[in-house]
Amino acid sequence: MKAIFQQLLTISFLFRCVLSGFECKESVDSTREVCKTELRCRFDEDYDRIEKRFCRCKITIEHFPLPDNTLTFDLFSGICFQRFNNLKQLWIQHADLQYLDNNIFEKYPNLVHLDLSDNQVSLNFSKHAEKITTLNASYNKIDELKDEALADLKSLRVVDLSFNRLAQIGTGLKNLKSVEEVYMNNNQLTQIEENDFEPLQKLRILNLAHNFQVSIKSPLFFLHLQELYLNNNRLKSINAQEFVRLPSLRILKIGNNLFETISDNHLFEQLEEFHGENNQIKALNGHILNKLENLKMVNLSNNALKNIEGDTFATSNRIKVVDLSSNKLAKIDPRNFRNMNNVSFLNLHNNSLTQEVISCDNLQNLMQLNVLDLSYNEISEIYTCTFRKLEKLQKLSLLANHLKTIPPSAFQTLHNLQELNLAHNQLTEIPENSFQGLGELRNLNISHNRLTKFDIDSLDGSPKVTKFDLKCNNLTEIDLKLLRDKQTVLRELDFDDSLIKCDAFGEVFYYFEKNEITVRSCAASGCCKNHISQKLLIGIIVGVIVCLLAAFGLIVILYKLLCGRKKEPKIHLVPIIQNQNH
Repeated sequence: MKAIFQQLLTISFLFRCVLSGFECKESVDSTREVCKTELRCRFDEDYDRIEKRFCRCKITIEHFPLPDNTLTFDLFSGICFQRFNNLKQLWIQHADLQYLDNNIFEKYPNLVHLDLSDNQVSLNFSKHAEKITTLNASYNKIDELKDEALADLKSLRVVDLSFNRLAQIGTGLKNLKSVEEVYMNNNQLTQIEENDFEPLQKLRILNLAHNFQVSIKSPLFFLHLQELYLNNNRLKSINAQEFVRLPSLRILKIGNNLFETISDNHLFEQLEEFHGENNQIKALNGHILNKLENLKMVNLSNNALKNIEGDTFATSNRIKVVDLSSNKLAKIDPRNFRNMNNVSFLNLHNNSLTQEVISCDNLQNLMQLNVLDLSYNEISEIYTCTFRKLEKLQKLSLLANHLKTIPPSAFQTLHNLQELNLAHNQLTEIPENSFQGLGELRNLNISHNRLTKFDIDSLDGSPKVTKFDLKCNNLTEIDLKLLRDKQTVLRELDFDDSLIKCDAFGEVFYYFEKNEITVRSCAASGCCKNHISQKLLIGIIVGVIVCLLAAFGLIVILYKLLCGRKKEPKIHLVPIIQNQNH
């Protein structure tokens, strides 16, 4: 029986073992592509050496400090003593590691992935580590990258030095001619010096985000670079001398810098994503984006753009996402809309645009549009034909404009519309059948307008509304019973508490409460409070009566037990007086 139990432990999915000063837990994960077996270990001096075990594909040592902050080969061999070829990944995390014995790399020929994140390591690898392809040394407080530190890692493909204290790159990467990905984000770099990255001609990803960079002195000439991250720095300009040629670049992030202009001399033929948000860009040269036929996403939000010139976007493009929100746009040349026939997301929020931008001719080409945000602009009118071609539109926001009226059929072709926001305008009425045909509408917001009446029947064409907000208008009444009967899937309702009529609200509120429908205005209504108080009072009275009846019953029972026994009749002795005559 004991032998069977031990065998079950061996083949189980998860079991514990104790060896070589380490408490370890082994797991098997069939979904992993590289390592399906892993041994997670914590060092503890109280554990004794029991037996040496064969290597797993992945070994993780974490949390507990190692002796003298060092991992020696002798110590590590207790975990990985046999089948050296099995070990491919070694993760040493949160262990206060300062020194790693290079003999470990000599003994384990297939060890290619080394993760030393969140320690105190000073990098210094010997030739024994030349087969390492992936090195993660993030979060190690490294403040200098010495020439010899990585020089022998001839096979290195990925190096992560993020979240350290590096102030300069120097020549620490000069021998890494095979490296393809470099992550040096969240350091203290102030500039890219000449030749810092020149030897890295196989580089595909370069992340220098979240530093203190103010200039780029080295030309970025990478034939294979696909992703470049320079966001969250202090860069003011990028000129043609810095971006000589990046023909394979797909993603460029320069957001959260101090750019005012962008030169048009860059060659990004394959660019798919351009992130330039949160800068100080005042104008877009028409030659920056109009040659990028592969562009899929452009984000220039939170800049100082005043207009978008004609033919800014390429005539033939794949662009799907355009975010120009929070600028100072007063005009967008109509020719740009002709080149947006693939756009599904268009954000023009918080600008100074008028109804000219949403003329019928401008929007008729945006037939793939799913989201259109026109909130916080100066639009005072929409036309019957404005949204007629946008049959795939799912979300439309006209929040905080100057609309006074809505054409009766303005939204009737938007059969897929799920969210419509007309709040914070100057609407005085909602024409009959305004929402006819909006069969998929879920969220309708017409709050903060000047409506004097609202006909519940106008929602007949929108039976799926779950959230309806019409607070802060000039309404004097609302037919809550009709709303209850027609909008059967309603889950959230908000309106002015002054519209609640106490004599008729109790029944409707009971229905809302029973069906878990949130009525936000009810919180401030004395009617709702009275209704709740009445129910609570009734419940309290019923409870008190039940308690009294129970107490009375208990008293009766006790009385019967203590006093309910029949008393035996007392016998009175009456003396018999004999008749003296006898």
